[in-house]
Amino acid sequence: MSPLAGQPKSPEPGQDDLKLIQYHTSNAAPPNLPTPEAYNFSRPELEDPENLVIILGSGKPKTHIFFRSFRRRFSGYLTAALVFVLLVGYLTQYSPIAPSLTTQTSMFRALLAAVAYTPPQYIVYTVVSGDTIESIAKKYGVSPNGIYKINNFYSGQEVTIGEKIKISANPSYGVGYVAPPQPFSGSEQGTILTNNFETTSCMFCAVAGWTNGPGRPCAPESSQNPVDITQFSFISPEKNGTFVRGFTWYHNGVDITTGFNDDPIFAAQAGVVIFAGWDPYGGGLSVKISHCGGVATSYSHLSAIMVHMNENITQGQVVGLQGMTGNATGPHLHFMVWFANIPIDPLCAYTSLGGYSSQSHYGGCPAPKSQP
Repeated sequence: MSPLAGQPKSPEPGQDDLKLIQYHTSNAAPPNLPTPEAYNFSRPELEDPENLVIILGSGKPKTHIFFRSFRRRFSGYLTAALVFVLLVGYLTQYSPIAPSLTTQTSMFRALLAAVAYTPPQYIVYTVVSGDTIESIAKKYGVSPNGIYKINNFYSGQEVTIGEKIKISANPSYGVGYVAPPQPFSGSEQGTILTNNFETTSCMFCAVAGWTNGPGRPCAPESSQNPVDITQFSFISPEKNGTFVRGFTWYHNGVDITTGFNDDPIFAAQAGVVIFAGWDPYGGGLSVKISHCGGVATSYSHLSAIMVHMNENITQGQVVGLQGMTGNATGPHLHFMVWFANIPIDPLCAYTSLGGYSSQSHYGGCPAPKSQP
């Protein structure tokens, strides 16, 4: 007896069944099957139907396809534009035709700089007693010029205790920078008198004429023609003072000190006081003396002034007391020598100053000048 005997026979495949078999075994087109909507799907039973959460939605993206496509295109355009700007900026900077560029190109460069410029990174330092811009620069291994640049200091400007200044994190920042000269306002500083006329043409200047007028004292060497600043017999403005800071383009004098407040400061040579008062640009209490022959001296950061405007001065006379008024981080004298209203290295007029001597002077010493 056959093992299948007694089992129901399978029905013969119908026409539709044959079409399905043909579809699965060949590349023939599928038969007309019922649409998905015709199927009756039922969700699976949950263990806890009460915890079922149904979130309604259409199943379509919320952003329109146009905006999705535009966003992709715009990102590509923006990247290409930035690359173009940087490339053209580089070429115009180094191209031989750069000097002949138009104003429009200059505006383009300005726009490029605004896009590509990154502000310098810096730390904030609080000035303490004894600090100078040079000592701070040395402490952090940066250029003093960079400190002037990042803080927008004027040439010759000094720092005060408690002042917060910026120090660039880049050691080479501002290496070749030259600070602008300090501004001058006659109404703020007062009037500098010399040779019976007034001048408000410069800041912190010590204008000296060729003479101080009939019967007024002058340095003996001022009568020479031409006048040679290296021949003036200046004495040290501070006895027992020590040389602590030299003359550079950004420090327009020398600093000498005994280390104490109220030590006497002496006139380097005979002359007439052309300024005695407060210098608002960092000098504090200051005295300036004309020695004739276009030569003048100035004494700053004083704790007290011992002379008055237009007073006759003899060599070695006490003109003030050492202090730290204005921009200063300790008691010292900021001493300057002027020739034709230009500050020069005071060592040009001294063989030794505060125990310091030098055969080479910053910027060199000025040539003799003939009287007009």
